[in-house]
Order: sequence, then structure tokens, then C-alpha cells
Amino acid sequence: MMIVIPIQQPSILITGASGFLGKHFLKRHEFYEGNIFCIKRPTTVIPEIGKKNKNIRWIFDSQIADIPNLDVVVHMATSYGKLESLDQVMFNDVVWPLHILDLAEKAGCKKFINLDSFFSKDSYSYGYMQEYILAKRSLRTCLEVVAKKRNIKIYNAVLEHVYGPHDNLDKFINSVLSRIYKNTYAVDLTLGDQMRDFTYIDDVIDALTALIMSKSAPGYEEVGVGTGIKTPLKIFLEKFKNISNSSTNLNFGVVPYREGEIMDSVADIGGLKGLGWRPKIDIELGLQLMHQSYGENNSAI
Repeated sequence: MMIVIPIQQPSILITGASGFLGKHFLKRHEFYEGNIFCIKRPTTVIPEIGKKNKNIRWIFDSQIADIPNLDVVVHMATSYGKLESLDQVMFNDVVWPLHILDLAEKAGCKKFINLDSFFSKDSYSYGYMQEYILAKRSLRTCLEVVAKKRNIKIYNAVLEHVYGPHDNLDKFINSVLSRIYKNTYAVDLTLGDQMRDFTYIDDVIDALTALIMSKSAPGYEEVGVGTGIKTPLKIFLEKFKNISNSSTNLNFGVVPYREGEIMDSVADIGGLKGLGWRPKIDIELGLQLMHQSYGENNSAI
């Protein structure tokens, strides 16, 4: 009789596990059979979903080197620079993740997945969140250097315009959709001609899982995370208004575009397709899921 040996699930270390992306990742991997280590800080509020799986453990960064057989790091934590000074943003978004990478390598880690943003693409000169963009570009450059000198695979996963339930209300999409859902009298907006690759959170988590499970040689690789389809912001918001049967007036053209406004962004998902990943949730379904989430959980509004 042939003996079947179970495939060991990768041991994963996550930063930013208590944030929007992190909580959705933990929810999707609630029954994951491998070990998931989540970095915490003294002020971290551990979400309920992070307490359900006995294989999910919350540790301080000083404990990373003690993790046995660490396989992969998924770096999700970020500072947007809205309240922090430039030196704080550079520490949080550049120095600290490089420190995590060094500690992870000591624990045997051979793969580091960094979550980047379409905002930081070199072809754009967006005038908003400049500290955040500078830090993202700086970390990307550092990771390219690291990948050339060390025996590690580094994925730089460039996220397009991600949306989904339970994001912060200071995020543009969640803020506007929630006001439409509540029938706010009016929302002032730009013309809405910005072309965006709107990507539902579940597809993002599936993409990260594909990167985690991939077999790849050491080196640096940039992968686009999106649907590969771009939609005008105006159409996206009008679709949700129709789904919600909302009376909100969407006042397009009242707000001027920001300096260096990003007018066209879409992911090249060829790399992820090569790993067998495909986006599953189109805009219509994603917006229906958003509408459903507002109805089920008013705390998300």
C-alpha cells in the first residue's frame, strides 16, 4: 500500500494583519492548516477573526527569528502619511519592512511578498500622498537591491484600486458608496473620468495566496494585482447607485482634479495568470456584495 504523505502548508508571517487587507486574509484562511504568524505592536487590537484559528499566532517582531521553518512573509502594513511626518512614514514604510525581511531570513524565509500600490508607479506624478508614494518607491528600489544580493524570492505585488466590505470610511470608495447607500442628499465629485482597475478584495486575497503557494527561483519580480479591466470612476459609482436604488445626487464636475491626477491605471495580470490565478468577481457582482454588506452590518457604514 502506498503511503500518502500530506503536503505541508507554508508557514506564513504577516504584517498589517489587523488592517483591512489583513483581516480579509485571516478570514479567508480561517481553517488554514499551516502556521500563520501575525506581527503585533503594543497598541494592536487583535480582530476576532484572528482569534478563531489555533494556528494563528500573534507575536512581536523581536520573536520572528525564533519561528521554526518560516517560509514566506506577506508585508501588508503601511502608513499613508496623512497624520505622520515624513520621517515617520519612511521608517514605517521602508526601514521597518527591511528590518522584518532581515529577521525573516534568519528564520529561514525564502520568499517576501511586498504589497505596493498603483499610486507609486514611476510613470505617475500624483500630487496627493507624496510621502506615501516616495516611501513605496524607496522600498521597491531597496527590495530590488536585496533580491540581487541574497538567496530570496521577492514579489512586489502592485495593487490596483481595491475595494470591499469593512474598509475605513476615510477611504474614498467606501466613503462614497456608504453615502450613496444611506441616500445622502448629494455627493460632490470630480468629472469621474479616471479609469481604474477596480478589484474586489476576495480576488486580491486569492492572488496573494497564489503567490504564497508558487514555486519560484530567487530574484525580484513585479506582479500586477487587478482584473486587467479598467472602468471610469463615474460608471462605477453610477452602477452602485442603481443597485442601491439610491436617490443621492452624484454631482460630477464640482470638485477639481488633484495635481497630477492619475487618469488611467490598469494591472498587467500576466504574471498571476501564469500561476493559474484568474479574477472571479466582476464589478457588477462586487458592487452587489458591497450593497449586501452595508445591509448586513451597519458598522461598515
